[in-house]
Amino acid sequence: MSKDIEEVVRVPEPSSTRAWQWVKGTSCDDFEIIPGSNKGIAPFALEFLIRAVAPTVATANACFGVTNIYGRWLLEHMGKSRELFHVVVASMKGARDSFTGQLACADMLAHKTAAISLLRKRISKTNAVVDDTVILTMLLLALLEDALGDRRAYQIHRQQVGQLTRTKATSITGAIVTQFETWNFLQSFMKYTQGKHKGYQLNITDRFCSAFPPGFQSLVHADRLSPKTVQVIERVVTRQNWSASDLYTNSNPWEDACYRDFREACPALNIPSGPNGPALEKLICLALIRYCLNMVILDRPRACVYHTLSIELLDTLPQAVPSSDAVEREALLWVYNMAIDCWAVSYQAITPEASFLMQEMGVKFPETLGWTVDDFDAFGKRYLWTENISGILHQYYVTGATTSTAPAHAQHETSSASLHKDAQRIAFPTVPAAVPSV
Repeated sequence: MSKDIEEVVRVPEPSSTRAWQWVKGTSCDDFEIIPGSNKGIAPFALEFLIRAVAPTVATANACFGVTNIYGRWLLEHMGKSRELFHVVVASMKGARDSFTGQLACADMLAHKTAAISLLRKRISKTNAVVDDTVILTMLLLALLEDALGDRRAYQIHRQQVGQLTRTKATSITGAIVTQFETWNFLQSFMKYTQGKHKGYQLNITDRFCSAFPPGFQSLVHADRLSPKTVQVIERVVTRQNWSASDLYTNSNPWEDACYRDFREACPALNIPSGPNGPALEKLICLALIRYCLNMVILDRPRACVYHTLSIELLDTLPQAVPSSDAVEREALLWVYNMAIDCWAVSYQAITPEASFLMQEMGVKFPETLGWTVDDFDAFGKRYLWTENISGILHQYYVTGATTSTAPAHAQHETSSASLHKDAQRIAFPTVPAAVPSV
């Protein structure tokens, strides 16, 4: 079977002008250091990984000093492990297909099947050695199965990864698995112990915060944020020269950083929920990470490690109770808009999840019901904002966006399933028609 997999026929790719879809299968491994990298769909998948995914993840991670999990280590081990090679090819092809709106192709599924077959054969041997490549293959299989809608297979692979990581994983694999798990707070299977890193005393002064948007300045002056979170905001704000079409903002997308995971870079992500739901500072950190990704990713793919961050925001935001304090209330409203931007497929097709969050926002913040798109823009610029959100709001309130038929998060066995049903019953008041174009 492995020979058949190696000889899969290259599938013609649709032409497109979108930045994420210019990959044409040009070989990134002329000497075929990774066996099979120049055959079938592998060139498309690996070029997508090397020229798009790795630099993009590095760009977002750079603001937080977090290791790029799609970097050099992954490529080196693909050359040593056939099962890892096949699952990476399948994952990258699946991710790219999600951008083009294509269904899962037979070749991608064949690579997934090959990875499972080789993995089973390897671990079934007497005295089998379970190393990093086995753990990572299981992790990527779990992610791929989840993207394809097979929740049962996802849970099986995920449980195995958790068991092996606690006993077998080395530091880099632990970083990869931990980043995957960061956003799965509600369903986490890992026993995570936060690492110790020497930081520096942050001198939060008016001069230091003078470059912050007004909304963040208010949070700092009201002492609502820890120094570590203020430091993260400063790094994000100072990177405002990045471009959504520039995937090479980071000069070296392959280097390691000082943190293996976002929870080490943003300790506020570890704050437990209280009577009023998740802590505001934790939600702000989640929104900041998602903002960085939204700045460099044109689409909102489900077949990527960061999709679970979107799920985390969708699951936890409805639990948050808006404060009567104006500073905290405004900040939570901003987080809602960041979460909406995670789920919108395009201006013309808004997912059920994005639609639900917009309706929930109207219920939680009735003061926004009479707002125009310009009002939302003025509010958003008090924090961090994107043109994409303006387009979504304009389409939703003015043009009347249709609901996407893309697979809904309701397929996941989380509390969101009931939320989607509630969303269909909530009547969201219509904003007056006299709204200026965006």
